[in-house]
Amino acid sequence: MRLLIAVFLLSWFFLPDANSFVSYTDGNGNLFLWNVSTDNVEQVTNIGFSREHTWSPDGTQIVYQMTASIIIYDIESDAHTPIVESETTTQYLHPRWSPDGRYIAFASHEDGDWDIYTYELDTETITNITQTDFDDGNKGFDWLSDSEHIIFVRDGDIRFDETADIYVEDTLHITNLNGTIDEVIHQINPGCMVGEVFFNPRWHPVSNQFAITASCGGGDSVDIYTVNRDVDEPHIINMTNGAYLQAGFRGIAWFGCGEGIAFIALVEDDTTSDEVLSLMLDTADNSPVIEQLTDSPRRTRYNGMASYSSIGC
Repeated sequence: MRLLIAVFLLSWFFLPDANSFVSYTDGNGNLFLWNVSTDNVEQVTNIGFSREHTWSPDGTQIVYQMTASIIIYDIESDAHTPIVESETTTQYLHPRWSPDGRYIAFASHEDGDWDIYTYELDTETITNITQTDFDDGNKGFDWLSDSEHIIFVRDGDIRFDETADIYVEDTLHITNLNGTIDEVIHQINPGCMVGEVFFNPRWHPVSNQFAITASCGGGDSVDIYTVNRDVDEPHIINMTNGAYLQAGFRGIAWFGCGEGIAFIALVEDDTTSDEVLSLMLDTADNSPVIEQLTDSPRRTRYNGMASYSSIGC
């Protein structure tokens, strides 16, 4: 089994069940892999800005994003194959491999507004899923475990929602692959009445819950929430509760089979740098236990988050 770590300047660390990471410490964002069995560190990209990425469900390939292309990297052959490319100023974000391996979803503003597209690997067919006048998916999205639905952030859906009786800034939507919206979520933090800003929804690998970063009214006060939907009323936990600035803003990811979450946050200590932390629930009292995994040089900034495999879950 191939496991990977992040390389941060001259320091590096191991995350439980980690499979890949993008480092921005040199301003380029190249992708490194670490084979634990051989202790070999391998640089996968050397042209920079290979930002977000996810593993194929079978663990043999990685899909990653350049500014104007989506590329599949095959580990055994060491081949990089573009599957979506733009000859214009179109940008692509957030490539996410579906759990069944059939699709790669990504966000693009090719038609003016941000929409979520799917690329079917067998037929090479690209389909615009959302097709709205809103910006959908540019702040993040993820596949549900059934590979038939996607949860995404609708950016700037600013209005007063009379049904929910709250002011709305961003909303969460769950859509099927035909673009039909099955559910709209207006609020994560029940105490926020001024409009929440959402980023990076991440569906749990094996259960009916998701994690998300949310900010009440915007700004640096960002927290990570988990939303458990296996109960009659969704059970919401604020996992960071104001302990860190921009917690999860630059990335969050479930690790293993959903035992915990890795995330990036700005730690205000003697270095005031982005750090990578792990977050798990104490099974005794259901309280979050957070561990800082990096000790970065002063004013280090990271973008992108570790991508983990859930093989065997």
